[in-house]
Amino acid sequence: HRGRHIVQARTSATRVHRLATAPRSEVRSARARRRPRSQAVTVTLLLALVMGAGVSIILSVWLWPPSVEGAARRISRITDFRADLRRAGFERVPVAVFSGAAVVLGLTLSAVGLALTGVIAVAVIALLAGCASPFLIVRVRSTQRRNRNRLVWPDVIDHLVASVRSGVALPEGVAGLAESGPAVLREDFAAYTRQYRLTGSFRVALDDLKERLADPTADRILETLNTPT
Repeated sequence: HRGRHIVQARTSATRVHRLATAPRSEVRSARARRRPRSQAVTVTLLLALVMGAGVSIILSVWLWPPSVEGAARRISRITDFRADLRRAGFERVPVAVFSGAAVVLGLTLSAVGLALTGVIAVAVIALLAGCASPFLIVRVRSTQRRNRNRLVWPDVIDHLVASVRSGVALPEGVAGLAESGPAVLREDFAAYTRQYRLTGSFRVALDDLKERLADPTADRILETLNTPT
């Protein structure tokens, strides 16, 4: 055993001596050969953590059943974000699809950041930024659209009053906003016109319009139009 320990010590000393006397280029190349392996291990660990978090979220529905209040708040948040998607121009994109795309974007940016820098902190920041930025963009666009709409609702009311005074039926007066109404709302009123022509129901068309606009101010005005007198 003593002889074996002596041989191992001599071998280790020889390796240290070679490393100390080797040119810097060889040392750098040796470190470069080790770096891809460590980066691959880091990427694997990061992906495993993300997948584990996703599995935990899925299983939490059965492991930790939500309370009635928590479920109501979650449904309210999903409904609000669905309204934000409509106002931002993504009314045909489901919330689940949008969320999945945001996660894929975050993972992609995280992998790119880790491959370029090899720093886990940069990968985590890229992951969070990639996942959050689509939601932030939707929120900003939704707020801008809501603010623009609030400025033009007085013109909409003036147009409806003038139409009714001239003898035009209220459903047709609302449909006329698709051509003579404010530019930012013409597309929405054009959709109302198509729905009204298709169903022949003023209430159904107004409900569809309220869903498209997703604006409390619009809800109050359209609900007033829908109230029988």
